Amino acid sequence: MLTQIGLNIKAASPYEHTFVSAFSNGYTHYGPPAEEYALGGYETTECFLAPEWQEMFEAAAREVIAQL
Repeated sequence: MLTQIGLNIKAASPYEHTFVSAFSNGYTHYGPPAEEYALGGYETTECFLAPEWQEMFEAAAREVIAQL
C-alpha cells in the first residue's frame, strides 16, 4: 500500500501508537489510494487491484484494530 492508506489506518486507530506494515504477508504489487487511479502513473498502471480495494482494506483494518 502507498503511504496515504497507512496514514488513514493510523488516523482511524484509537491507540496512540499504531504501526502499519505494508509488505509483511505476501506480494500484491502496488496498492494506491482509489483517487489516484484516474491520475495514471506507474503505481496505478502496475497495480493488480481494483480501486475498490482501498475501502475494503481499510474497513478490514478497522475491524482488526477494534478486536485488539
